[in-house]
Amino acid sequence: MVPQAGIQVTGNAETVNEDKLWLFLQVPSGKLYFTSGTFVTPGPDGSWSQATGSVGRVGPDDANKQFSLVAVAADWNATSNFERIYQTPRADGDGANIDTLPVGAHSIGQTCLTRLNG
Repeated sequence: MVPQAGIQVTGNAETVNEDKLWLFLQVPSGKLYFTSGTFVTPGPDGSWSQATGSVGRVGPDDANKQFSLVAVAADWNATSNFERIYQTPRADGDGANIDTLPVGAHSIGQTCLTRLNG
């Protein structure tokens, strides 16, 4: 169970070639929301840490709903796409998100989260 305000996520990863590690929060509809505007930079031993930002919408609507935290490895092209998408304001006011992973990006792991009330 996690609070709406988000959590600090830590892990250990070894990316392949020049791939970058990104974290996304997948909502029940399947959309992937950026947890940050940049990729995660693992230290020399592969350890990393990043805050998720908010988990779901403010208020009770998303309380007790299931979310997934998804780790994604992305090549240079996918990373460029992620950076562009994150920096482009959405007309609908929704947070930066994608429906599917682009070519050059693939999920390398995920974990389920349940949002606390409030």
